[in-house]
Amino acid sequence: MCLARGLIKSGFAMCIVGSSRPASGSEHKISHSIDHLYSPRKNLHGEQVGIAALFTMALQRNQYLEKVKELYTRVAFPQKIKKLYLNTDQFVRVVLNATKIRPERHTILENAKLTSEEIKKIIKDTKL
Repeated sequence: MCLARGLIKSGFAMCIVGSSRPASGSEHKISHSIDHLYSPRKNLHGEQVGIAALFTMALQRNQYLEKVKELYTRVAFPQKIKKLYLNTDQFVRVVLNATKIRPERHTILENAKLTSEEIKKIIKDTKL
């Protein structure tokens, strides 16, 4: 039910603003970066966004990260980058490239200016 409410609210926000921007942040840029660098994909866009959301939540030090991981576990949603058929180095490349995707959309990725080492640390710390 919580997931459905979130999707409905996201849809309302997009309707009000007239674009996908309220529901399309850094996790979407990461997903599109995956598509750009490693096409064709075997995963759904939502799977890529969902796993990228864990990464960006960790980057933001979001207090709900563990609760989201628990929800993913309950609904059997993937939580590892290997489920995206990517290894750590490939995911690092994806994140570094993501700032080039829709450059007019500013996200935490542009603010953070992450290095490869910082990305790897987040992957390790969040067990992605």
